[in-house]
Amino acid sequence: MKTKSNVLASFLAAAVLADGDYDEFKQDLVKEYVEDLELKNLEKEVEKAIDDMQKMSDDEYAETLEKEAAKVAANEKEGVLTLCLQILCSDALLTKVEMENFFDFADLLDIDEDRAGEILDEFVEDEDELIIEQ
Repeated sequence: MKTKSNVLASFLAAAVLADGDYDEFKQDLVKEYVEDLELKNLEKEVEKAIDDMQKMSDDEYAETLEKEAAKVAANEKEGVLTLCLQILCSDALLTKVEMENFFDFADLLDIDEDRAGEILDEFVEDEDELIIEQ
């Protein structure tokens, strides 16, 4: 992965905060990402990003994500968005607020809303147990 782990950690932390707590399911997902993406410092960086983001104002939070989005490799933006979606859905529930966050992440990553919708649809199709809040 060309995108640095601290950049990815910011997006994963934002997804964690959008979904609630950094529970066991999310921690296990991050551990999988460490192995799959060969990013050995990712766990610590996600924890640090969560702590840092919890202390930020809404404006600082938005500015941070915007700044980090610019650092994501162009060919990895959809992958980063998918990882965020996995975090958002780690509790087998996709709420309206989480869906809004997903599309906000897509916007920050310069992913067209239609393409983001396709990514979401593909993900939902593959997840049998996922409940989507209406």
